Amino acid sequence: MRNCPECGEVVEDNSVFCQNCGSKIDVPVSKPVHTNHVSNGSYEKNKIYLMIFMGYLALFIQFVAVLTARFNVRVINSDRIILYPLLCVLLSFFVAFKLVENEKTIIHAFIIVLISTFLLIFGII
Repeated sequence: MRNCPECGEVVEDNSVFCQNCGSKIDVPVSKPVHTNHVSNGSYEKNKIYLMIFMGYLALFIQFVAVLTARFNVRVINSDRIILYPLLCVLLSFFVAFKLVENEKTIIHAFIIVLISTFLLIFGII
């Protein structure tokens, strides 16, 4: 609560006009609140780096899965060996669509999609 500068009547803090005399009350400018959180720009940059990392990690997993299937390496769950490349293709395309939104990362999106598609075709043949 504060007082009206004209008549001295008590008014609420968020009032713009005095209820007694009707004069305009200057609303004090609130001080900016300082937070210790990461700035939005830094968060977005880290998010982009994470998406790039996820895309190349999916390519690596897809590459290993295709090679093990190609050279008939015996693994415990060999029936799932073709499932991993398919999941990696889906993850690669998802990451690529997210990376296309930012014009600085379009080249990574194209690389991820091209290599992922090549590995899928190589695994099928």
